[in-house]
Amino acid sequence: MFDHGVFIELFWHINIYICLQLLILVIESTKEQTAEALSTLLKNLYDACYLTTDQLTQGFVRVLDNIQDIQLDVPKAYETFDKFADTCFNKGFLPNRVLKELPGRLVL
Repeated sequence: MFDHGVFIELFWHINIYICLQLLILVIESTKEQTAEALSTLLKNLYDACYLTTDQLTQGFVRVLDNIQDIQLDVPKAYETFDKFADTCFNKGFLPNRVLKELPGRLVL
């Protein structure tokens, strides 16, 4: 009927897409309350094992790959994204390797 492997693959990509859309919402909103609420949501999804470290990493990296295009619509996109990445890292669910991907950062 329905291949279990296809379902798992689809679920994997949907979770990355959810992470990506939440990150774009944070960037477009530029409100501190939105960023705080969405970082808490991402942490809860991570803690409940709905999002894996790899899915979070892929979501953040995909936004970072498109940040120049996003900045055309939201001039402070990179600053907002950078600050949000710090918030997520400080809450303990964003791996250090994502921060290393951010241009102009020295992360030990």
